[in-house]
Amino acid sequence: MNVIIQRGVLLAVFFGLISFMCLVRFWESGRRLDYLIAFLSFLLALFSKPFVMTLPFVFFLYGVFFLQGIPKRNLLRGLLPFVAMSLIPVLYLKLLGLNVQVNTLPWYEYFLVQTRVVFLYFRLFFFPVDLHFFYDITPDSSVFRNLTWLAILAHLAVLGFAATLVKRRPLTSFAIFSMYLALLPESGIFPIQHLAFEHRTYFPYLFLLLAIWSLLWKLGSRSLRGAAIAILFLLPVLAGATIARNAQLDTPLKWTLNAFRYYKKDLNDNLKMIEQLILVGEPEQAKTMLVEARKHTGPHAAYDLFEGVLAYETFPRERQWEFLERVRFVLHAPVPDLPFPYAREYFSFFVVRRLPGFLPADQADRAGERLLRSQLYVMTRPQLVELFHGALSYYLKTALAVRERLRRELRAGRNIEDHRLFLRVTTALFLYYDVGTAAEVDAEYQRIMSQFADSSVFEADRKIFVSQLTRR
Repeated sequence: MNVIIQRGVLLAVFFGLISFMCLVRFWESGRRLDYLIAFLSFLLALFSKPFVMTLPFVFFLYGVFFLQGIPKRNLLRGLLPFVAMSLIPVLYLKLLGLNVQVNTLPWYEYFLVQTRVVFLYFRLFFFPVDLHFFYDITPDSSVFRNLTWLAILAHLAVLGFAATLVKRRPLTSFAIFSMYLALLPESGIFPIQHLAFEHRTYFPYLFLLLAIWSLLWKLGSRSLRGAAIAILFLLPVLAGATIARNAQLDTPLKWTLNAFRYYKKDLNDNLKMIEQLILVGEPEQAKTMLVEARKHTGPHAAYDLFEGVLAYETFPRERQWEFLERVRFVLHAPVPDLPFPYAREYFSFFVVRRLPGFLPADQADRAGERLLRSQLYVMTRPQLVELFHGALSYYLKTALAVRERLRRELRAGRNIEDHRLFLRVTTALFLYYDVGTAAEVDAEYQRIMSQFADSSVFEADRKIFVSQLTRR
């Protein structure tokens, strides 16, 4: 398994540092080219990964701490374009609702949990042992359980310590405040499904390293020499630990088993890991994981379906058909029992690939088409479409047939939901598979909106279409 984890994070940090460097040069020299490069680099960082949205506030802190010759009003005026661009992620997440995160905590509960998670990150920085992909964090809405209150007090103490250093050691103080600003988007106020991920520390750790270095610098050359010697001894140890760690995760099977060992509470992740074991040809491991997953998350229809998949080849032919019908029934359900995109995609593939063994070719195609059509509302939800468009790709020919049939049916009726389904299929086919043009899709929206007195539903879908169009 050869994966560059979180390339967007690495690119965002890279461009963010270029922006920082060029902006400092602009403040020192006044060259407009430096300002332009700083702004463009910030845009590249922001669109690589939006967690750098707090970087303009770090820039302002730097100006306040180290550029006393520049009036704060001028600093703010120069940073306004940066702040305006940093609001783009908020626009997408809050106003347009384009959030691919599912099963997230309310923001205030997420914030409380992160007060503990940040100290886990600190521990991993200083003692990088027992590393794994998922971390089992217990969410809790109460301040007075799981030592949340103690974590809050500890953070206040660290910030208070930084405030006392503003005049005596401004670089250390700046680094600590900047570290918390860098943590704020992903480990603060924007809920994410997984409560802890090490890649969220890549950017904040730069400021933590700066704070440590500045403290050692103030302690004198002996401290710096001691730190350099310690690093020379630690580097081979950490390199060996990294090699050993990679050996534990260098195949999909090893990665899946390792991830499940430490994290079994999320139903969607459990389903993805069971699916992965089936795909790599480890059915016995998948059966064992299925039993363990049920213990931790309770029974669910998806577990029952995976159990059937694992036993499918042992079924007599009649029972195989009954099982396929059962899976189709779950996928057809108007109120989804299976809201998880990865599991839904897997079961869709499973059924469609086996239908030709039971039905003539034309009937099998028709049954696959009906299966797709019944799921289109789930597939084309803005939160899931990017995750699930692989299934639409597989069914592209069928999706086109669905759209043409819908187009014919719409001429005979004025059902809002049928019109909306037609527009969603048309939008998804254009956005992800370049079927048609933007003008043609927009013309379909305008045509259908003109047929209804209340077109607010279509207008909302059209806004989503336009917002996704700007990202192409």
